[in-house]
Amino acid sequence: MHKQRLAVMIAAGVGVISTFLPWVTVSIFGFSTSVNGIGTWQGILVFLLCVGAGILSFMGEDRNRPIEANFVKFVAIAGGVSFLLMLLIVISGGGAGVGSLGMGAYLALIASLAVLAVPFVIKDSGEISIPSKDSIKDEFNEMKDN
Repeated sequence: MHKQRLAVMIAAGVGVISTFLPWVTVSIFGFSTSVNGIGTWQGILVFLLCVGAGILSFMGEDRNRPIEANFVKFVAIAGGVSFLLMLLIVISGGGAGVGSLGMGAYLALIASLAVLAVPFVIKDSGEISIPSKDSIKDEFNEMKDN
């Protein structure tokens, strides 16, 4: 399997697992309870986006080739939407006001960023390189043309 596909599948898998971990721990009057991501609409959305990105990275005829250009768009969109949603949750402190963010929220944030970044960091040849501004622009123009 191509490194790009494998990395997206691993990151998406971590994102799916993170929705079952505690996102917010709420303490009121000495009692403490935690809410996992799957118990919120945001967590369900992150779960679905990660599952979708994982499925899209697996699709295609030859799995030894990188993710097909038309699927890269949707993988990047899924990772981007999930990342922005998780960033909003982390910035707002989980929306609880009386609680603290759990490990699952931070793990989902990192996994979402990985799903977004992997198609741009791992190239078609399988080499890992930090993209430059021009290479990102070329990637987006290539996606736009397909």
